[in-house]
Amino acid sequence: VMQGHALLATRSWVDAARSFHAVLRMDPQSAPAWLGLSIALDGLDDDTEAHAALTRAGALARPAPDRTAAFVRLRTLARAVALSPVAATDAAVAAYRADA
Repeated sequence: VMQGHALLATRSWVDAARSFHAVLRMDPQSAPAWLGLSIALDGLDDDTEAHAALTRAGALARPAPDRTAAFVRLRTLARAVALSPVAATDAAVAAYRADA
């Protein structure tokens, strides 16, 4: 997963996606790998698959409230803002109130 994150930092989207896919072949339950794959797919402008990977990361991270779950929530809000700023503002406020 760390290699994939290093590749994301250099905007090497294809290589990052390959790296995260390699992790997922070994551990399909890796929420951090699904989250990283979502970011790489966003970089490749593959919105449908990025959303699917993010949804998978969220489902896997949900049982354990840790950093990964927090990053998944943050990434979900960031995608929503990018896709629909007005609707995302309402969603962000609701999510904030739910966490408070």
